[in-house]
Amino acid sequence: MMTSGNLSEEPICKDNDEAIERLSGVADAFLVHDRDIHVRSDDSVVSLVGDELSLMRRSRGYAPLPVFLPEAVPQVLALGGELKNTLCLTEGRRAFLSQHIGDLENVPTLGFFQEAVAHFTKILDLSPTIFAYDLHPEYLSTKYFAQMWNELDENSFGAVGVQHHHAHIASVLAEHGRDEPVIGFSLDGTGYGLDGAIWGGEVLLCTPESFSRFAHLDYVPLLGGSKAIREPWRMAFSHLRSAFGDEWSSLDLPCLHQVSSRDLELLKKACDAGLNSPPTSSLGRLFDAVASILNLRQRVRFEGQAALMLEMLATGAQASAMPFSIREEAPQKIGGYPVHWGNVRSAVPPSAPSAPVRLVLDFSPSVRAIAEGVLHRRPFKQLAASFHATLLAAFLEAAKRARESTGIKTVALSGGCWQNRILSERFPPLLRENGFEVLTHRLVPPNDGGLSLGQAYTAARIAHLARRSS
Repeated sequence: MMTSGNLSEEPICKDNDEAIERLSGVADAFLVHDRDIHVRSDDSVVSLVGDELSLMRRSRGYAPLPVFLPEAVPQVLALGGELKNTLCLTEGRRAFLSQHIGDLENVPTLGFFQEAVAHFTKILDLSPTIFAYDLHPEYLSTKYFAQMWNELDENSFGAVGVQHHHAHIASVLAEHGRDEPVIGFSLDGTGYGLDGAIWGGEVLLCTPESFSRFAHLDYVPLLGGSKAIREPWRMAFSHLRSAFGDEWSSLDLPCLHQVSSRDLELLKKACDAGLNSPPTSSLGRLFDAVASILNLRQRVRFEGQAALMLEMLATGAQASAMPFSIREEAPQKIGGYPVHWGNVRSAVPPSAPSAPVRLVLDFSPSVRAIAEGVLHRRPFKQLAASFHATLLAAFLEAAKRARESTGIKTVALSGGCWQNRILSERFPPLLRENGFEVLTHRLVPPNDGGLSLGQAYTAARIAHLARRSS
């Protein structure tokens, strides 16, 4: 078997000694060579969506080929996110994305990240004066920026923190050379929200430099914090609690048999108290919850495994949508991004349209219907297909209401959940049938591998406006 030379979630090895040291526990023998490898570059991965290729990982063979921007911009270094990290350097109209670096969750990958920053700026012979980073204070890429910023002469450099889901939509706008307002469906597993919650099911009104939050999935507790990502039954608990109220723990569902009755009571108390259970609007975690309720996966071995199994189960089946609800709440006030430009500290005023209300997409009626379907032994394939149909119906309704409120007729799709083929193949035609123009990714991945492009484009536009206003 031939595969990349790395341990799970670590960067590939490039030196003989490094390979022997790190891989001796999994390899019986090593075939070495005296020709040195100077740059790690993982395989690129593509998927066929309809009749077009969609990048899942943009690396060897693609990087560092530039994406061309609609206008010349300053030299910006964007540091990407925590997962599927890439870098982006801009110069003129060109945006250069690095090879796939990986998940910045361990020391080897962080070392590769630092190595890539130095190598990337050197081979392109660029000296960026503006830096872009994710707003999550605990991301290692953000901490790297903070350390680097403390060592720089602030009067000579600029910096912009960019909200995660806005960066996703900005990456689509950069690909398509657009700067007008769009309705952005930014759907993924996790991203730091401006209210301190974990976002991930967002409908945004966006320009490259700002956004307003038009709609989002209803908040539920992320039970156990990051543990919920590896243990989907935790999200099943949260969504069942939202759907059934106090009755949820008495349901005879496999996902509720993962812990003892005593531990279940402790989890209920933790959930009620918000202990290590931050609110989340994540669509990725809703996929996990439904997969757990259908007993497809209670614990995952790799990112997105439960959601992938749910998609596979639903593939090929036709089903109607389940109940869902949409309620109106007061809009969230989102100010302009804080900008550091030389000795100027300012906030660029938001340019994105806003709506008089914020929509909350409540899928608790759908979760209730799925759980009751399991209890009444309905075919799981039909339940999985109905869930996907429900998402499509709810998102189409949100798009229509956004257009009605703002007049915007262009929809941009980004975020890791658009790797789901059912959504990515069915939603764009559905939008077009209803009179929308649709922008999707073709040059960078919809997942966090394309995040740095959006960060760079947003930071460049904000810096331009900040300098002009000062």
